[in-house]
Amino acid sequence: MLNEPMSVTNHILIITCLYIVLVITGCTDGIGKAYACELAKLGYSLVLISRNLTKLQDLAAQLEKEHFIRTVVIDVDFTSDDYIYKRLEDKLSALDVGTLINNVGICSPYPDYFMELPGGEGFLQDLVSCNIIAITRMSRIVLKQMEVKNRGLILNLSSISGSMNVQLLSVYGASKAFIDRLSQVLSLEYSGTGIHIQTLVPGYIATKLSGMKRGYFTPDPTSYVRGQLKTIGKYDRTTGYWFHEFLLILGEHGMHIFTPILNYVVRKVTFPQRAVAIRKGKKTPTPSPISSRNVTPEGSPTSKAKSPHVPHANNLNGYIANAQIPNDKFANGHVPNGKISNGYIINGKIANGHRQNGKLPNDCLHYRTSQNTSRCVL
Repeated sequence: MLNEPMSVTNHILIITCLYIVLVITGCTDGIGKAYACELAKLGYSLVLISRNLTKLQDLAAQLEKEHFIRTVVIDVDFTSDDYIYKRLEDKLSALDVGTLINNVGICSPYPDYFMELPGGEGFLQDLVSCNIIAITRMSRIVLKQMEVKNRGLILNLSSISGSMNVQLLSVYGASKAFIDRLSQVLSLEYSGTGIHIQTLVPGYIATKLSGMKRGYFTPDPTSYVRGQLKTIGKYDRTTGYWFHEFLLILGEHGMHIFTPILNYVVRKVTFPQRAVAIRKGKKTPTPSPISSRNVTPEGSPTSKAKSPHVPHANNLNGYIANAQIPNDKFANGHVPNGKISNGYIINGKIANGHRQNGKLPNDCLHYRTSQNTSRCVL
């Protein structure tokens, strides 16, 4: 369905909507660059917006030389303050903008747990600024012109991660979910006005951002863009690629039957990527949030041990962290099988560092876990 030839209706819509000037954000790499190259072949004048001025100038020179089009370059860092939008509005207001491709976006260099994302609070702020604020503000800037002419086209790049629970991409997926919902609602608000707003929710594409290699299920940016352009005027929301469309249908309309399977498949992608980052030294190995926490019998997390050092058995109050008893002996008491890990004694009991005839004192609360372990809490 998504690979069929471009129809006459599709051609007419592109000619009328991709009118005079076409604006592309995040266009120096990946999907954005593929859009610039493919649309330049159709002869459209382009406004190229991205952060790296050198790359912008090189891309503009290449497109002008190969396709004899006019280009305008605007170097903008979408993680900067609000002043950039005043500058963008001033520049774009002087042009007859007919189409906006909202492609700009950032992601963490590798998938990771929410509390361990590289860059910390600064990265989270940049992601929100680039993935949410930029899409919203750029749409408002061009819609001012489009409302006057009652004509225009906006393509908003979301992601299938905004429609699925992709572990280790929590904030990125949430930002894409925002784009997805905003774009769908705007499409309804502007229906019948001549302004078309399409939501794109692709899966993995072989780009630097995704870190994926080209394959049967992961198209390269050029193949993806060529297929997606055929959907303009046909669908208000699409993945743009047949296999991604199949995944979206399973995720959203599978009545939760396929949810565990999809979650498993996604884990097989994100967790190995995190492991590769650790192996290459991009990330310091840290335990997962679940495996690094102690759990009470009620299942609620408790605080981590502050130090793996065990000074004296009498001062532990039944809690020994990251310790192992050599030769089955500890202080003045003996513990069967002699291993103590994260405050639990395997196949044994201990209180204040001593076993008292195999029993815990009466002033201790004794809990038993599924691993036949016990812990004393005074």
